Amino acid sequence: KLSQQNESNKDVTTNEILRTSPSRLQAISRRACRNCPYSLLLAQRRVELQGFLAHSNFIVLEPDNLLDEIVQPALGSKFLPEETASCTLYSTILRVVQQRILTLLVSTEPAIASFDIPLDPSKQHKGQKAQGPKNPIPDDVMTEIQDLAEDWMELCSSIDLALVKERTKHATAARSILAQQRAQSLQHVIQPLMRISSSHENEQRSDVLDDDEA
Repeated sequence: KLSQQNESNKDVTTNEILRTSPSRLQAISRRACRNCPYSLLLAQRRVELQGFLAHSNFIVLEPDNLLDEIVQPALGSKFLPEETASCTLYSTILRVVQQRILTLLVSTEPAIASFDIPLDPSKQHKGQKAQGPKNPIPDDVMTEIQDLAEDWMELCSSIDLALVKERTKHATAARSILAQQRAQSLQHVIQPLMRISSSHENEQRSDVLDDDEA
């Protein structure tokens, strides 16, 4: 009977659990971290699970919750043996939020591709104006992207402050590593996103003015 039960358990894949009860995955991850509080990998996987569930449209990703309900308790428990634990978990949060932003952008790829906005402003011809989208991004998607981008920047500030309070050489090293990660993300993701967002808002205002004139 035990053998049959084990074989049956093997058939229960992650996708099947997700399809039948996504909350079960969260419960499993939460219980695993509680039972093995010294596992950095489990804490990472719990953060990444939230991004996976958001990508599958089962939850709305809340970056503050990743920090307050998962990472800070894991670090505060003092069970994690790795001296680089804070850097690893903070980096994981920023990566998961950034991946969610990019996933939302990919879901509206035709709209994004229709923007004539160079990622590098120096490559924009003098006098050239950014053109609005031929296929506008849905307002609800753009709102979520904007909120996540703002949350990402606030996370960077909160994480940096937390590392300053640690006052250890490992925290100082973590600040340097995360500063590089933040700079790259700002240049290649967040700032281009803000230009797209600005053009989106300008296009909306233009449409409203056109409707009023009509």
